[in-house]
Amino acid sequence: MITINYDISNDQVARIRIDSGEYTGYEMTTSLKHALEFMSLENPCVTFSQKYRSGELQSAYSETELISIAEAANQLSDLWQYDFLAQPGSKELCAYMSPLQLLENTFNLVIEQQKIIEKLTKSKNGND
Repeated sequence: MITINYDISNDQVARIRIDSGEYTGYEMTTSLKHALEFMSLENPCVTFSQKYRSGELQSAYSETELISIAEAANQLSDLWQYDFLAQPGSKELCAYMSPLQLLENTFNLVIEQQKIIEKLTKSKNGND
């Protein structure tokens, strides 16, 4: 079972945890928990910069396409930071991060984007 702790006062996901306590008899749950604890995903900027430096990308893509790929990798890389909401604007990015931390950051990004959309919608409708 995946548990998500949501802090209503801060309107953010506080913690994501895999708890196999209810499913101790199921090997799959235990295996998933262990796999996610040891897994880490590479920041897309790391992959992009390695491939760019090696010249692998320049032969396959135009300069315009490379700029688009770099921008997309840069936007995604924002998820690879700890304290995603605690330090807005801070660019202390990690090269690798666990899937659960990335999921937590993604939830928080979606929540922040939803707040922005709601605020813009209220402003447009004159409901400040």
